[in-house]
Amino acid sequence: MKKVYLIFLPEAIKKDFVHHLGVAYIQAYLKKRGIESHQFIPKERMSIEECAERIIDLDPPIVGFTIYDYYYYLVKLISKCIKKKRKEYL
Repeated sequence: MKKVYLIFLPEAIKKDFVHHLGVAYIQAYLKKRGIESHQFIPKERMSIEECAERIIDLDPPIVGFTIYDYYYYLVKLISKCIKKKRKEYL
């Protein structure tokens, strides 16, 4: 069974990762189809490099991001960092 990790970046004001309702809907859809999924919600704040490292440490075959348009460039940086460290994610 494939594991999917879904990431929703925190709002700038809160600065902590939180559960997201839209991601929960995606997880319910995946669960009905027999696909295991998890939200990436670390307890502590971290840099882009640390975030990418933590995601890589989970060894997910699939990573999905739920973003608002103002986080596009931040998600792009995290994605590039992950791809740079793990060539098989290209």
